Amino acid sequence: MPVLRPMVPADVDALLGFYRSLPPWIVHWFEPWPGVDRGRIEAHLTEAAAGEAVSLGLCDDAGAVLGHVFILAFCGPRPVFGIGLREEWVGKGWGRRMAQAVLCAADARELPLVTLTVFKDNARARHLYESLGFAVTGGHSARSPSDSLAMERCRPAVAAGGGMRASTLSLLRGGAAVRIPWAADLTYWMAGEKAKGRADPAWDDEEGFVAFHQGLGTMPYYDYGKFAAA
Repeated sequence: MPVLRPMVPADVDALLGFYRSLPPWIVHWFEPWPGVDRGRIEAHLTEAAAGEAVSLGLCDDAGAVLGHVFILAFCGPRPVFGIGLREEWVGKGWGRRMAQAVLCAADARELPLVTLTVFKDNARARHLYESLGFAVTGGHSARSPSDSLAMERCRPAVAAGGGMRASTLSLLRGGAAVRIPWAADLTYWMAGEKAKGRADPAWDDEEGFVAFHQGLGTMPYYDYGKFAAA
């Protein structure tokens, strides 16, 4: 069974292999980096590790990337969503699961909106995006005039008083939370990745550990046997 997990700098070869494996009909609809090369993939994974993007890969037991979903420019005014799957995994429900996971990360980071563009002849993708809350905002030209649509998804409204950060600060000050703060315990998953030789060495220091969680939009869950002074 494939596993959806964060892409880290050590995954550069696997992710590059994914993009080079896509057939022309998928590239027609999904080409986030024309002429993708190792340097472009390395730059993307560096941005994700720094919390400037979120990048998730659908991976098999051997570590091969079967699908990639991301949101770029987290720190900009108009973050950009993208998703692609290998041919044999299209139409099996994984696209929806991947999209939901990355949008949850966007909501946890309290991004006000996420944007995308979709070719007009990609009816399957447009239907998926609309079911996830994206709405058409106008026309777009990708490879030819007006061949695509621009879409946006606004962050779901939360109770007045702020989001996750405000809720956490309120609790620390003895007040009430307006949202449930979420700290993900990913230490078991990290241990599994280390056992498979796929762990990012940066996870072993506190700065890298925190940056990894920031990229996913969750607070870090501290192992009391590690970073004990934090």
